[in-house]
Amino acid sequence: MNFSKTKKIKLFCLPYAGGLSSFYNKWNKCLSEYIDICPIEYPGRGRRVKDPLYGNFDDALKDIYQSIFKELNTDNYALFGHSLGCVLAYEFACWMKAEKQVIPKHIFLSGAHPPNSFKDNMFNLHTLPDDEFIEEIFRYGGTMKQILSERKMLSAFIPIIRADCKAFETYREVPKIDKLNCDITVLTGKDDEIALLESTAKWQIRFNGSYKRYLFDGGHFFINGNTEKIVKIVNETLINYV
Repeated sequence: MNFSKTKKIKLFCLPYAGGLSSFYNKWNKCLSEYIDICPIEYPGRGRRVKDPLYGNFDDALKDIYQSIFKELNTDNYALFGHSLGCVLAYEFACWMKAEKQVIPKHIFLSGAHPPNSFKDNMFNLHTLPDDEFIEEIFRYGGTMKQILSERKMLSAFIPIIRADCKAFETYREVPKIDKLNCDITVLTGKDDEIALLESTAKWQIRFNGSYKRYLFDGGHFFINGNTEKIVKIVNETLINYV
């Protein structure tokens, strides 16, 4: 690939299950000018509302690979992913290495266990009846409250997040032999019921690069109430690559 030369670093941002790329728009007011942010949209919502939903994790990974690869006009790039987006970011980097492509300079791994442990406290949410499914999803927070009172919005929302949850919950890692030569930052909510503190620390053993970890007040969706703190970390981290 022919990459353009720039003093900026490109940051691809991957949402959580049920999330929109527009979630990351609020970062713009705090983000440094040397970072070119590129939020990724999952199918079935936003600007991709007519695209078919994911059937499994492999569908999601292939889609992410295509979505990022077509926007990858520089070898100086980083990834940020939360929850489902976190695991997709990691597997995307592994795919790039396997394809002998340029891997990211840095990955921000937020709100998810590494593959060998993130299933420990999960169950198959995507198989629950609608009422139970919605109850569990809202227990973790992170979703717009108006959906609860808008039946039309709720009906449209259920298949989207169910497909994303299925992709997350059916994920089975293909074992890797080599570590990734990539720097990482791990972000974790102190009260996260999905990504437990002791498990998220294990990301470090999968990489040869530098490692930092930050803990935030809150549960699985700690990113909602810590925008300025998180963007400050992103800014201070990525300045090292420009």
